[in-house]
Amino acid sequence: DVMLMSLLPLLRSRRVLEKTVLSPPDEKKGHVLLSEKKALMEHLTSLLKNKICKTRATAMGSTNGQSIVDIAMEDVFCEARRSLSAAHCQCCSASLVLILKALPQPADAIKFDTVYQTAVQEWSTRQTTRLNVCLFDDLLTKLPSIGKALLVSPIAIAAKESPKTYLKSESFRLMSSIFSNASNSESEESYCIEALKSSTHDALTAIDQALKSGELLKAKRARDVLKASEHVVSFICRHGLLDLSLQKTMDSLLEQYKALSKSSPSAGVKQICAKLAEDVGSELEKKQVEVGKPKSALNPTTPKSSKKKKKSKKK
Repeated sequence: DVMLMSLLPLLRSRRVLEKTVLSPPDEKKGHVLLSEKKALMEHLTSLLKNKICKTRATAMGSTNGQSIVDIAMEDVFCEARRSLSAAHCQCCSASLVLILKALPQPADAIKFDTVYQTAVQEWSTRQTTRLNVCLFDDLLTKLPSIGKALLVSPIAIAAKESPKTYLKSESFRLMSSIFSNASNSESEESYCIEALKSSTHDALTAIDQALKSGELLKAKRARDVLKASEHVVSFICRHGLLDLSLQKTMDSLLEQYKALSKSSPSAGVKQICAKLAEDVGSELEKKQVEVGKPKSALNPTTPKSSKKKKKSKKK
């Protein structure tokens, strides 16, 4: 508890020092004091990232009915929104991972879904935000199951609704990380798999819209979309999620893949699209065969005897 409550004072002190270091130097005080503050700032950075945030914290206490974890999460996110640089946001990111590790059970992290939804929405839509994508990258790297469960829904929405092409591309890159290796349910927690399943429709719709709009069809951006598409489609096929709604979107994607495999100027994009078209086409054919089976094939019954009953002779 003490460790978690010490995060905010340390982060604030680091930000104040960074503000001083980044401001124009005062000629009267000279550069000696500035170099000392810079050294202290770097020491705090190392203390946070390499010492405190690499320990194992356990929070059981509460203040006024609110748990220490809830208070720390709220405080550190507020501090992240005041970051002056990506380096400070990275310190906040490491602190957030430590807070989530302090939960009694990993599945308890789901209670912070609204916190991360707000953060992703702010990052993807507000031009003046100081939140950095490292907040999400670090979470997916260090706590994969928790990160996927918390981020899959807001990232899928950001991929559809972000006003900037660059942020949409970043959202698809994150989506790819979220769905990668998720097709193997044994490697993920059950709460994570359920969160991924509930967001497949939004993810697939975002991919379809991106390919139709054309704004992400340059080779550099297209690879992010296609890589995300590859992982999402694999997850849907693995878990048998291809319902009627998803099937319509997959039909549309199939046409997009076929068109790109012929028209794209990038040989790499053509190759990826050809492979995706083959995989999606195969899955749609399986679904059609499954739906088209006659009832007799699905519920076989014992054939009736071909022998006819003998008619009784009239006397």
